[in-house]
Amino acid sequence: MSADGKPAKLTVATFNTEWRRAHSDDAVLIRERLGRVDIVCLTEADRKFFGEEGHVLAAAGPDGSRTKVLLWSRQPWTAVDEGESALAGYYLAATTDTALGPLRVYGIVIPYRFSGVRYGNPKRQTWELHRAFLTALDDRLPNRPERSIVLGDFNQRIPRKYQPQSIFDELDRVVLGKFAPATAGLIAGIERQAIDHICLSPDLQLQHLDAISNVGPAGRLISDHFGLRVKCVAA
Repeated sequence: MSADGKPAKLTVATFNTEWRRAHSDDAVLIRERLGRVDIVCLTEADRKFFGEEGHVLAAAGPDGSRTKVLLWSRQPWTAVDEGESALAGYYLAATTDTALGPLRVYGIVIPYRFSGVRYGNPKRQTWELHRAFLTALDDRLPNRPERSIVLGDFNQRIPRKYQPQSIFDELDRVVLGKFAPATAGLIAGIERQAIDHICLSPDLQLQHLDAISNVGPAGRLISDHFGLRVKCVAA
């Protein structure tokens, strides 16, 4: 319970910022639209996106100013895991304190279906790196998760729409069979399915889901993805 006797809540968001620089007008607008949150996973992000506010972790990458996965929390991070092999640079896990107690957070970017197909060395088959990431992720996620979330850019719609059944089945086996997707189906206010998602362990209960618009002034896009924000309580 919170100090006012009401159930404690946790607010979590994810947004693919499409490499917007921290001081750009688009980044300013994204931060405003995120609102007051406890935990954020940004994907394709500027490492300095949040400035000096809060506590930031960023996955390693070839570009010192940019990261595929950035985790932000109001409280410090502990027990950091950056992954290896197929996960490296696309995965970041850590634990932070919240109103619901210590929370394990898994931030991910599952490679999109054409990753490595044209420019890889060696060149990859369609969905190959996506599938390899899920195989590696399976070793990192607990079979019976408690007080934990998986969020970020999944590059798949839930329920399945365009992706091959076998690819969706792998996502279901590795993630959705353990963590409940809070962002499945048509997202109210956007009326489209998301490819970015927030998934909750069974001891967390979704209370509210918001879409965060990616349409800026005069209809110009501030990112090629819209964002998602959920409020949850202890189940």
